[in-house]
Amino acid sequence: MPPSTGRRIAQAAVVLMALEAVEQATGLVKQMVIAAQFGTSAILDAYFVATTVAGLVLLWATLPINQVLIPMFRHDLARHGERVAWTNASVLFNNVAVILFCVSVAVALLASPLVSLLAPGFDPGAQSLATVLAQIVVPSVLFMGVARVLAQLYYSYERFVTPGAAGLVNNVALVVGFVAVAHAWGVHGLAVAVVFGALVELLLLVPILWEKRRYYVARIDLRAPQMTELRTLSLPLLVTAGGTEVARITDRVFASLLSAGSLTALGFAQRLTSLQNDFLLRPLIRSTDPHFAQLSAERDFPALSQQLFRYLRLMFFVAVPVTVAIAVLSDDVVRLLFQRGAFDDTSVRLTSHALLAYTLGYPATSLSRVLDRTFFALKETRTPTRMALLRIAVKIGLAFALLRPLAHVGIALAESLSQFIRLPLLLRALPAEIRRQEIGRTVAAFGRTVAAGGVMAAIMLAADERVASVAVLPLRIAALSALGFAAFAGVALVLQRDEARTVARGLAACLPASLARGRRA
Repeated sequence: MPPSTGRRIAQAAVVLMALEAVEQATGLVKQMVIAAQFGTSAILDAYFVATTVAGLVLLWATLPINQVLIPMFRHDLARHGERVAWTNASVLFNNVAVILFCVSVAVALLASPLVSLLAPGFDPGAQSLATVLAQIVVPSVLFMGVARVLAQLYYSYERFVTPGAAGLVNNVALVVGFVAVAHAWGVHGLAVAVVFGALVELLLLVPILWEKRRYYVARIDLRAPQMTELRTLSLPLLVTAGGTEVARITDRVFASLLSAGSLTALGFAQRLTSLQNDFLLRPLIRSTDPHFAQLSAERDFPALSQQLFRYLRLMFFVAVPVTVAIAVLSDDVVRLLFQRGAFDDTSVRLTSHALLAYTLGYPATSLSRVLDRTFFALKETRTPTRMALLRIAVKIGLAFALLRPLAHVGIALAESLSQFIRLPLLLRALPAEIRRQEIGRTVAAFGRTVAAGGVMAAIMLAADERVASVAVLPLRIAALSALGFAAFAGVALVLQRDEARTVARGLAACLPASLARGRRA
C-alpha cells in the first residue's frame, strides 16, 4: 500500500475517532438524563422494548446498505463516472426509502403482537405502554434508514466529518427535545424526542442530495441488480454483524420474565459496554474497509494475513486492560455516571452487576466483529452466519440455565461466554492461506496479554481496600485506573514490546499506520 494511502487511512481514522468520542460522550449524557428521570423501572422497561422493535428493523435495513453501497458507488465512480454512479445509487436510495416506509407502517400496525413476542413476561399495562411507545418511535426508522444511505455516499467521497457528526447531532437533539417535554409528557416525550433526533440527523445529511441534484434520478426499481445483492446479504449480515442487536433482543425476552427494572438495568449496562466497541471498532472499520476489500478482491492473502492478525493482536492488547478496569470498577463507574434522581442504590447494584458480566466478553466481541468483516470482504457469508447462529443458540441455552440462579446477571454472563465460544471457531474457519502464517504467533500474543491483564487485576483488587476511603469518587476511579494501566504497561513492556510501542504512539493514528508498515514489511 502506498504511503499516501496509509496516511489517508490514518487521517480518516483520527477524524472518525475524535467524532466518535464526542458522539459517545453525548450518548452517555443522554443515558444519564434518562436514568435520572426514570431509574430502573417498569416504565423504562417498556421504553427499551419499544426501541428494540424499531432498532431491529433499522438494523435489518441498513446493514446490507453499508456493505454494498460504498464498493458499488466507488466502482461506478472510477469506471463509469459520476452520472452513472449516482444513477445506480439513486435507484438504491429510492428503493430503500420506499421499503422503509412500508416496513414502518407495518411495524406500527403490528406493534402489539411484536411487543408480546419480545416481552412475554410483561403484564398487560406494561405491554400496552410498550406498544404505544413503539408506534411513536416508528418514524425514526424511516428517518435514520434514509440518513444511513446518505452517510454512505459521504463516505464514498471520503468526506468523513458530516456523516461522522450525525450521531452526535442526533444525541444532542434528542436530549434537548426530551428536556423540553419531559415534565409534561414523561416517557411519551422521550419517544417523541427519539423521532426528533432522527429527523435532525437526516436533515444534516440531506445537503449531498442537493449538491449532486443534477445527477439524481427519481426512479424506483426493486429488480435492480444491487437490490439482489442487498437481499442476499440481509439475513447473513443481520445474524453476524447485527449479532449484538439480536443478542440484545434475546436478553430482553428473558429479562421481561424477571422483576421490574431488570430489563432496564441490562439496557444501561449494554449501553456502557457498547461504548467500548463503538469507540474503538467503528472508526477502524469505516476507515479500513475499502483497503481490506481491495486486498480480498486481489486475493493478496499474505498481505491480508499479516495485516489482519496484526490488527487482532492490537485489538486484544487494548481490549484486555479496558475489560479489567471496567470489571474491577463497575460499581464505581455506574455510581458516578447514573446515581442521581430516580436512579437509587438498587438501580446501581442491578446495573453494575450486569455491567461486570457483559464486560467480560468485550475482548472476544471486538475480535469477532473484525473477523466477521473479513469473511464478508472475502464474499464468504455462510461461515460467519453459521457461527453467529450457533453462538445465539449457545447463548439462549446458557441464559436459560443461568436465569434462575443468577437472575439478570446470568443473562449478561451468557452473552460473554457465548462470545468466547464463537471466537476460536471463527479463527479456525479462516482460509488456510490467511490463518496458517500468523495463528501461532497470535495465540501466543493473546496468552501474554491475558497474563498482563491478570497482573493488572490483582494489583487493582489489592489496592481497592486502601483507596476505599477516598471520598471523591472520580479520584478513586482515576487512582485505581492509573495504577492498573501502569501495571499492565509495565508487564507489557517486557512481554509484548511491539504492541506496547504501537499503542504508546497513539491508538487513534497508529492502528491504521501499523497497517501501512505491515504492508511494506
